Amino acid sequence: MAGDEMDGETLVAVAPEPAFAWLADPRNAGAWFASVRLERPPAPPLRAGSDWRFLLTRQRDRPMPMRMGEHTPSTRFAWETDYPAWRGNLRWVFTLAPAETAEGADRPPATRLGLRIEQRPGPLGWPLVALAWLLQRLSPNSPGAVRARAQRAVERARDALEAAPPTAFTAYGYGPARAGRGKRGPAR
Repeated sequence: MAGDEMDGETLVAVAPEPAFAWLADPRNAGAWFASVRLERPPAPPLRAGSDWRFLLTRQRDRPMPMRMGEHTPSTRFAWETDYPAWRGNLRWVFTLAPAETAEGADRPPATRLGLRIEQRPGPLGWPLVALAWLLQRLSPNSPGAVRARAQRAVERARDALEAAPPTAFTAYGYGPARAGRGKRGPAR
């Protein structure tokens, strides 16, 4: 893994299909994606290339243009900032996979949720990337702090999914008694 990426992973007690539908939809980001408010939602249907705009609530509502970089239903999606090419951009790649449960276990379906955050520096950002690489060599805590940020993000997503009322999934074709809703599921 390159120094500009980080990984986080958790289990969520919701089946992959409704978990994907709810998490990939930017209209639900305020419940789990750190410090954002949706200013302009994407036009339906949600697909690769869809664009929207968040406002960064911790930064006096600074606009953050976004787009869907990848959209593979039930398994993978990527959100990307959509700043001009000369600026750096970030990419959040989410993966969802059915979590394995013990044979014959009486547990609802669960999903393994993964997140990788990538920095995509613009031309002016490459000197900063080189400096960050050098600083990581000098400070072994830097990579751990970055991975911790990704881990907190997937845990917020898990908590929001598991706390969402059953009706939150009806817009995506999953009824109130959707499969996979239950207690927290397999141990993390």
